[in-house]
Amino acid sequence: MGTGSSFVFHDPSGRRWMRFQRITGTGAILAVLFVAVVVLVAFTGAQLPTLGLPAVVQISEVPAIIRGQPVNVPFRLPKPSGPVRYVRSQSPVLHPKPAAKVVNGAPLVWAFFVNWDPNSVVSLRLHLNHLTHLVPEWLTLQNGKGDIDDQSDPTVIAIARQAKLPIIALLTNYRNGWKPADVTRVLGNPESRKDLIENIRSNLAEHQFAGINIDFEELRTRDREPLVLFMTELSETLHKSGYIVSQDVPVDDDTFDLKSLAAVNDYLVPMIYDEHFQTGEPGPVASETWYEDQLDKLATLLPPSKLIAGFGNYGYDWTIGGKGSEEKTFDDVMAAATLSNSSVEWDKPTGSPVVRYTANGKQHELWFLDAVTALNQVIAARDETYRGVEIGRASCRERV
Repeated sequence: MGTGSSFVFHDPSGRRWMRFQRITGTGAILAVLFVAVVVLVAFTGAQLPTLGLPAVVQISEVPAIIRGQPVNVPFRLPKPSGPVRYVRSQSPVLHPKPAAKVVNGAPLVWAFFVNWDPNSVVSLRLHLNHLTHLVPEWLTLQNGKGDIDDQSDPTVIAIARQAKLPIIALLTNYRNGWKPADVTRVLGNPESRKDLIENIRSNLAEHQFAGINIDFEELRTRDREPLVLFMTELSETLHKSGYIVSQDVPVDDDTFDLKSLAAVNDYLVPMIYDEHFQTGEPGPVASETWYEDQLDKLATLLPPSKLIAGFGNYGYDWTIGGKGSEEKTFDDVMAAATLSNSSVEWDKPTGSPVVRYTANGKQHELWFLDAVTALNQVIAARDETYRGVEIGRASCRERV
């Protein structure tokens, strides 16, 4: 640099130096304040706003844990600050909804319930305010003498009682398969009929149920008249105590004298499904036209005021070229469609949904019933002035 030339940063006035001193001085003051705040917090502990929350019990072992000296101490539940009100109930529902009331002119809504499907409890808790009656499959005919196996669920009873939902217990002859021979023996023996009727009555009284639903299936032709006699005797006994007597009946089986059974039952529940059944050929479980034809036929034969139209909410998965099918829940159907990257198709001619997919190199047809078909069937039953509807199983996750 030559003589007489000035420095680039030369400031003859000294103002730049003064600004530098002020900035560094302010920075030093802020640094001292920051250190002071850190030290103060470390020794006093920060106090956060309470936000109206209850005070937290201090744990005396925390300092030892911080120092690396953890100590196991017995847990002691702190004493409540005020009186505690305990609600003693077996029901897990904390905020129960009341069941739908039985109203003249409004349809009854019965829901079938099974213990073996955990979705049944979930569905019941979600939709019990839409139901007028619960029909759990809890009673099983054990033999030809009229003995009953009772699998009543105390939790479900508590849920229903809390919601004031009447329970109509279902008695079935399904025990590792249908047992029509046991029913035949009971129906043909006066003492066995008497014992079975008394077992039913005592069970209803013990659990404070509202009634009974008889589901005897795959009976023989010779059971036709004895079945009517049994239902007559059962109704006479139970009606004395105000119980409801109902019966599930097929729509195309001459073993069941529908007119005579309707006369002695409070309600008949025609099982209007299995147009294509599990061991048959692939096809809809209950096509729209077929379902409506069955409703019409029954309405001309029986008083609609005694009919609770039964419909399912399940499906059958057929392997093309194989024999029979597998029963599927709605969740199973959706899982099969998702895993196979297949979509649900709407079959217009039958008014039914179907999933066609391939698994392990084999083609499948999965016909099922869903919320859309259920809505159509409910509307059809209402148009025929049926007394109500029964959902085939209270475990379907689709909401009707």
